[in-house]
Amino acid sequence: MSVSQTAGDTGKTPFIILQASLPPLDPHTCTDADAVRSWRFSLYEALVENEGERFAPLLAESWRCSQDARTWTFTLSQGVRFHDGTPLTARDVAYSLTRAAGPLITGELFAVSFHSYLAGMELETPDHRTVVLHAPEPTADLLDLICDMVIVPEGALADPPLEAADPQSARRLPPGTGPYRLESFGQEVAVLRAWERYWRGVRKQQVVEFRSVPAEIERVEALQGGVADLVTRLNPDSVPKLAHQEACELWPLESSLCVIYLMNLSSGYLGDVRVRQALNYAADKQTIIREILHGQAAALNGPLSNLHFGFDPEVPAYPCDRDRARNLVAEAGLEGQEVVLHTPLILPDEASRLTEMLARQLGDIGIAARIEQHGDRQQYARRIAHRELGGLCCFDSSPSSTFRVLREKLDSRVRGPWWQGYHSDPANDLLSRAAATADVAARQALYRQACRIYRNEAPWLFLYQPRRLWGIRCDARPLVRAGREGIVRFL
Repeated sequence: MSVSQTAGDTGKTPFIILQASLPPLDPHTCTDADAVRSWRFSLYEALVENEGERFAPLLAESWRCSQDARTWTFTLSQGVRFHDGTPLTARDVAYSLTRAAGPLITGELFAVSFHSYLAGMELETPDHRTVVLHAPEPTADLLDLICDMVIVPEGALADPPLEAADPQSARRLPPGTGPYRLESFGQEVAVLRAWERYWRGVRKQQVVEFRSVPAEIERVEALQGGVADLVTRLNPDSVPKLAHQEACELWPLESSLCVIYLMNLSSGYLGDVRVRQALNYAADKQTIIREILHGQAAALNGPLSNLHFGFDPEVPAYPCDRDRARNLVAEAGLEGQEVVLHTPLILPDEASRLTEMLARQLGDIGIAARIEQHGDRQQYARRIAHRELGGLCCFDSSPSSTFRVLREKLDSRVRGPWWQGYHSDPANDLLSRAAATADVAARQALYRQACRIYRNEAPWLFLYQPRRLWGIRCDARPLVRAGREGIVRFL
């Protein structure tokens, strides 16, 4: 029996989730960290929910988009109440969207904020169940943003965002509409209790505890010892530890995460497409996946995972072809060129081993690789965002939104934080056309055309799409499901 379901129990024993951290971020802070998103989406809800290539109704029961992709009209679901008992109204939604897209709300680890997309939007509330959003420019992918903008009661939060470093910030978290309400939130544990008036029905599991346990080995041992029901953020080295266990198992989840190396094109030699293609042909992705990731990944064929909208399965990944790589390097006149490989120690957690293996593989085509390690992950991200690091930078591209990935990293007109100097007029034009195309199939085709350009011009070293690795007690599995973004959902 798991710690959450003993004989005669009805879910009152806490379901314990161990994760590497437990930051009590402001509900509107833009983040892709599943350590935040799982507890956030237990307490709060957005207008819609991302279900792969489609969006499902949540606080909005329906919506429609104008032909020019500028005006969106949402009709709110009925019978929804916040945890304090007050009913959800259009004014709450307008307040929440305005605050989330305000200039004071930032992104975690240099994530792009909602303000960069929706500054200048206008909102109307013609009645208590209708919200009309006028976007500042055509935004056919608006739901990619809306699904992350949670709704809180009107006036529930002050303008300055809650700070994770402030020990009092958790106490100021406002009520939500989600299946759980907050009972307590300390530095190392958050206790959530099922809300008895939840508008979509009370959850079977009554109490959930999110606990912060930074050391992965301690999380795994707690799972094996029956102290925890679910542990998250395991690295591939933990795969063998959970093999042949009776009471618990590895739970691999497909994710939209992409592990890549950003190429700073201000490093002169990387401005040559032949060099960038050579680097992609030199990388033996299958060996990397087998030896470092224990097979828990799939090779990328461009800047998107197979879960991203617009992914094209007909496009082949770069094969490992050392002869072709050498020929391209020779054509570019760069035999013996030294390449700097920058690597963090975490995010991705296998970055150091990956970079060492890649350096050896580049040596096989006559390119000398010099490795520079960066211990401070936040400072590393800052330096990439300011384009201070020449060469190649190991990076994990985390947004599940195709719109966000391409706009923030590859569109040279926007020059987002992760843009590294790449420019393509044809690709930019395709992105503009996609943003103004409300028809889903037509927009998907435009994204596929753009990604073919990116694949061929190789502004990144495309490597792999790792699976998200969790461990779970076998008898706890029926209580939960996991979305593609690594969000725990209780049934």
